[in-house]
Amino acid sequence: MILGTASTASVRRPSWSRTAEIARLAGAHVWSFPLITVFGVLSSLAESFGVGLIILFLYTIMGRQGEAASVGGYLGSAFVHLSAHIRNTTLLASLILAAIAAKAAFTATHAAISSYVQNDLARDIRDRIHRQYLEVNYGYIRRREEGEMLKMLATESWSVAEAYQSISRIVINAVSMFVMTAFLLLVSWPLTLIAMAGSVLLCFALNYLSKFARRLGREAMEANQELAVRMLQTLQGMRAIRAFGQEAYHQRAFEQASSEARKVASKTGILSALLGPASDSTYLLLVGAVLILATRLSIPTAAILTCVILFYRVQLPFRELQNAIFSLAEKEAPLQAVADLLRRSDKSYPPSGRHMFHALKDGIEFRDVEFGYSPSAPNVLEKASFRIPAGCTTVLVGDSGAGKTTIVNLLLRLDEPCKGQILVDGAPLAEVRRDHWLERIAAAGQDIELIDSTIDANIRIARTQADGIAAREAAELAGLWDVIEGFPDGMEHWIGPQGANLSGGQRQRLGLARAILRDPDILILDEATNALDEALERTVQQNLRAKFKDRTIIVITHRASAVLAADHMVCIEHGRVTAQGAPRDLLSRAEGTFHRFLQEDVRPQLIPLQRQAGHGASTALAAADRRAEQFGRRTLS
Repeated sequence: MILGTASTASVRRPSWSRTAEIARLAGAHVWSFPLITVFGVLSSLAESFGVGLIILFLYTIMGRQGEAASVGGYLGSAFVHLSAHIRNTTLLASLILAAIAAKAAFTATHAAISSYVQNDLARDIRDRIHRQYLEVNYGYIRRREEGEMLKMLATESWSVAEAYQSISRIVINAVSMFVMTAFLLLVSWPLTLIAMAGSVLLCFALNYLSKFARRLGREAMEANQELAVRMLQTLQGMRAIRAFGQEAYHQRAFEQASSEARKVASKTGILSALLGPASDSTYLLLVGAVLILATRLSIPTAAILTCVILFYRVQLPFRELQNAIFSLAEKEAPLQAVADLLRRSDKSYPPSGRHMFHALKDGIEFRDVEFGYSPSAPNVLEKASFRIPAGCTTVLVGDSGAGKTTIVNLLLRLDEPCKGQILVDGAPLAEVRRDHWLERIAAAGQDIELIDSTIDANIRIARTQADGIAAREAAELAGLWDVIEGFPDGMEHWIGPQGANLSGGQRQRLGLARAILRDPDILILDEATNALDEALERTVQQNLRAKFKDRTIIVITHRASAVLAADHMVCIEHGRVTAQGAPRDLLSRAEGTFHRFLQEDVRPQLIPLQRQAGHGASTALAAADRRAEQFGRRTLS
């Protein structure tokens, strides 16, 4: 209760590591700790000096200044010196008020510094977590729960600031206790030693209770994380939950998580509520023991009175110290989680590259590329080697799960190959500046990731600085402008979470408008028009061909018309490239992925031609070739 050093020593083993972690996370904010210490010392000196003046003031107004000197020691000498020079009670009262004002000023300054640093540190940690999400390898993000990530960004970022605040409170209250203890030693070292012995016992009890606080802190983080996951699942899966009639199940799951969070919070609240009364009771017992021993040791009344007042005053920083230690113990789990998240040494990051990139001149080459989403799972791509010529339309053909979307993710640099290389005009893609590369590439697909905002904001994700004219032109080319004109608020129409206020075709056109606004050299279309009706699809395809003529287009589709109209085709089976070349050349082969694709998609349309020809396989292939030309002409017209 008296010595700050004793209370710190009792929790030194668990707190030093947390303190070092906070200091590492605080970074540029550690400058505040010396200031906090200085103002803590000044505040405690002002208060202790004021207490001494109050004792002298009481004896002065009673006309018993000589008894004040009976305190003895340095304090008694100080009283004698002050009594000789200050006999006016008004002047003495003015000094007391000055000491009180000085303490208030030092305390207010400390509070202002702590408040500023706490809020600025929370902002800094929040920004660093957000930056980490954007910069870390996308595979790391893919493996984490969105609810956990949201809670880390919105809630746990404050945990570091609160832990810092707890450390600052520990520092200033420990300093206050140390100064007051030093002052007590000047008054009566026997009483001080007795109080120190009692404070050591209290600190051991405090250290024991802090173990429960740390455990509750971990339980609270886990319970709140589960609650955040349930919240996000409900909000993101609202349509599916309602469509499958699973409201009752999700309500029960949410209530269970909510109840668990309440239980942990209640336990923490009870522990905090019991701490104050237990501390007060122990304090009263200790003060009683000090008074009993003081009378038996024949300590002067003035010394006893001074010690009792200081004992009372030192209770406040001791209680603050207790609360700060408990608060720091509760923050141990979220603090460690934030530290683990921000640690860069155990995470991989996409290479930024150093070579500039302006336009694709020759082509893109995959050379023995291998990729797997986890070491324990089989590779999605296995020694994949193929070319994507510049200025041509290349179609990727393969069954679901063959690796087509993985190829797109690699081109968008969301992932990096585990083995092999991707070459751009002969140079490794990893050495091309990532920002330059992404400026010249865009993708649109059947699965569109939309933000809960307006149509305009979703289109401008591709180019935030684009003007309204460019955004409107992109919407017109994507066949979306007629839809936008139907909304009273036009481009400012709020689309809801994941575009819930739009139809599937409208969302797909919104994704196309976004890619068009990017105006890329390399355009990736992953089933980008399969939700449109035939007439609208034909119009949009014509707009895309006119807009991106002579540019590199990569198409993933199951539409025969798109395949047969392409310049180049790559066939993929189980992560391996089985064929590549011009569609007409691959059409003459009676086996392989393209042959099976034709059997499933094109051949039903060729049966009438085969029956009319009646000349065997060669005639059928000739009919297929003519049909392919018809598809091509219709698509290109």
